Amino acid sequence: MSLNGRTLCFALIFFIPCTSSFAQINDPFGSDPFGEAQPAAKAEIAAPADDPFGTPQQPAAEAANDPFGQTAKPAANQSDPFGGATQPAAATDNPFGDTRKPAAKKAASAMTDPFGKPAPKVATPAATPQPSLGSSKVNEQIRAKLNDPTSQFFVETPLGEAIAVLSRTHNIPMVINASALEEIGLSNDVPVNLTLQNVSLRSFLRLMLKSLDCTYVIKNEVLQITTMESAEQNLTVRSYTMSEELAPRADKIIKALTASVVSDTWSQSGGPSSVNAVDHVLVVSTTEIVHEEVEKFVAMLEDAFKKRKGL
Repeated sequence: MSLNGRTLCFALIFFIPCTSSFAQINDPFGSDPFGEAQPAAKAEIAAPADDPFGTPQQPAAEAANDPFGQTAKPAANQSDPFGGATQPAAATDNPFGDTRKPAAKKAASAMTDPFGKPAPKVATPAATPQPSLGSSKVNEQIRAKLNDPTSQFFVETPLGEAIAVLSRTHNIPMVINASALEEIGLSNDVPVNLTLQNVSLRSFLRLMLKSLDCTYVIKNEVLQITTMESAEQNLTVRSYTMSEELAPRADKIIKALTASVVSDTWSQSGGPSSVNAVDHVLVVSTTEIVHEEVEKFVAMLEDAFKKRKGL
């Protein structure tokens, strides 16, 4: 073989092994000095330009929240800066990560016990009815006190002061209907003049108020001082039981009553008051003063019939 032939063969022998290194053209330093080809599937992700050390990077979706390259927690755990296991959304009100009890199982009574022991249920005691006097019974007590004797000395005494003395002396709640008195030109300062000894409180009030064209009514558990006109506009209803002897004569009794007891106040004469009979009962609607007269009238008839029978 000539010199040129040997030279060509030597060149071919040298050239063939070198062709395998062309695949490494992107690695100027030869990542494999022995010329072994790396599998394409195992090639690492190229480090970004801002990483001079070539540290393998986390996937962009995972490493965005972790500057140190550690595996980031799922987005649902971002509320825990220390990477601890986050409780479900229902338990986010517990900063210590304890498992929460279902709200439905919490007993309201256990909230008073700091150690979580349910408080024993205490039965609510039944309300005990408080004794109280009915309005009608209190009114009757006031009427009974009007029979008490009184002795008073009023000379140019203001009406308001005189009523206060009587209320305090006989322990009866008394008020003045100032608006009604104003309608007839009176006030609490109108003077009264009356001096009496050992008379019933009823008689004393009637005489003192008559000079002022006033009267009293017993209503709502108080004795109210008012005008005659106001009293006739606010009648009270009371019932009077008749005995066996009087009941069959109810019509005659009503006729006698309306003719002899304040005759101008009854409806038969055009007045505001009325009286009706229901079996053994007289139902009367009138003023307080007239009721007192009706009560006296019925009692008088009862006494008369008892004497007639010699009882």
